[in-house]
Amino acid sequence: MVTSKMIFVFVFTSIMTFCECGYGKRKHLHLGVGEVCQNGTVPWICKISMNCSTVKEAREHGFLADICSHLGTQTVYCCPPENYTYNDQLTRRPPTTRPHYSPEVLKAKTMCDDYSNYIFKNVTINTQEGPKNFSINECVETLIVGGVDAEPKEFPHMALIGYKKIKDKFEWICGGSLISPKFVLTAAHCINYSYVYWVRLGDLDTSSETEDSEPENIKVLRTIGHPEYKSNLLYHDIALFELESEAKLSTYVRPLCLPTSEKIGNEKLVASGWGHTRWLGIPSSKLQKVVLPPAPHQKCQEDYSKHKKSLLPQGILENSMLCTGSTDGKDTCQGDSGGPLQIKRKNCIYTIVGVASYGKGCALGYSSIHTRVSNYLPWIVQIVWP
Repeated sequence: MVTSKMIFVFVFTSIMTFCECGYGKRKHLHLGVGEVCQNGTVPWICKISMNCSTVKEAREHGFLADICSHLGTQTVYCCPPENYTYNDQLTRRPPTTRPHYSPEVLKAKTMCDDYSNYIFKNVTINTQEGPKNFSINECVETLIVGGVDAEPKEFPHMALIGYKKIKDKFEWICGGSLISPKFVLTAAHCINYSYVYWVRLGDLDTSSETEDSEPENIKVLRTIGHPEYKSNLLYHDIALFELESEAKLSTYVRPLCLPTSEKIGNEKLVASGWGHTRWLGIPSSKLQKVVLPPAPHQKCQEDYSKHKKSLLPQGILENSMLCTGSTDGKDTCQGDSGGPLQIKRKNCIYTIVGVASYGKGCALGYSSIHTRVSNYLPWIVQIVWP
């Protein structure tokens, strides 16, 4: 339901964006909502136009706020703090300290900004002046042992990977993540060259046709395992599946972001998938989600120091592997292979940090191993956006 307040906000935002066009060339910072865009005693923060009341004041003093990114129809500005002291004789802001991005990171940031537009659903509303178009934010705020059912549109990047058994019956064997309309990121051990692969996007419950979803099956054109992956080892367990045709993007199907930094910090790690809900159980027909804590590197090393020495002759490599662990019955499990370990961003889009690779059982007290995606960003970008 669209209220008059929502219509006013949309029109007000559109007017702000339109009226500020043509005042000069702004820099595009490729930053998300809430990120610091200029350092100082009081930092400047990226905010959507309707939440940045100081943009107009800055313009009156000859300052044109840089653009951090776009969120749907709304511009995200580098917003000056309240009561900022302007020097009317100078039409320049104090020097801004910005990080230097590699071409791969810059490309990943740009595409992330573009895909965030699909959080919004375009609708036509009949008004007194006639039909008008509006954008509605359909962001869901709210893997897998101990997990819970995912909400509709909560993980629009989730992919099922499998092959046709007979006619239109599919055998789903791995998970994956849509990272562009043409590519799904998954684990290299999911590749079996005797299969003709298919990917299902936009699904929520594989056993139902009545849930709030828009599933689509797309044939895989080619599978690209990392060139350093070897099937008898657990290193470099990452792959790309190129789709035969582009996925139709919507609020149900939308790529997630690639990591642009190796740092994870204290962010919550979320796993999602259709894997088994218990060890040696049956796969879940409903998409599941769970929050998993990162496992200390030393703990992960100890878990695999003896058990799988042949698979990990160099041990756990921290630069290319990421471990999670839990003591309360939560874990990724069989069938979750290739699925994402992800962090939720402030603008309701996820960033993938890991690809589910290997674990000893499910929720048995051992760490689970994920391929650290940030280590492979140049390889991914070179293939997906050459």
